[in-house]
Amino acid sequence: MLNAVKVASRSSVDGVPVSPRRARNAAQLDGRLRMAKRLKAVLGELTAQYGDVETPLLQRCAELQVCAEQARARLVRGEPGITIDEIVKLENLSARALRDLQARTKRGPTSGPTLGDLLRADRAEQLAAAAGADDDGAAT
Repeated sequence: MLNAVKVASRSSVDGVPVSPRRARNAAQLDGRLRMAKRLKAVLGELTAQYGDVETPLLQRCAELQVCAEQARARLVRGEPGITIDEIVKLENLSARALRDLQARTKRGPTSGPTLGDLLRADRAEQLAAAAGADDDGAAT
């Protein structure tokens, strides 16, 4: 079994046990690697959608999403050492982290009016049209 080292992360005060190789790789994540660039892009998208409310939670969501993307890409390329079960677990963790972010910020990504808003507006137009028709009929 590999010797595990405790490496402090931004999202964990206690740190998480990782192998020495992974600790070295995590320390080298300085923005030049493709993964670091993708992580920065995903973090930017999440920050734009949800604001900079809880930075550690945003970081966790971005990291899980990038890990899931990379695992899926490795499986598609046929690299050994990755299974569908691991991908499913990563994608589920990513989805749960995103739901947690949405719950803590009390809002989801807003792309337009909700169905309720559209139905209320339609009903208001129908009532206004009906009121206008009654006024026209009474005046003639």
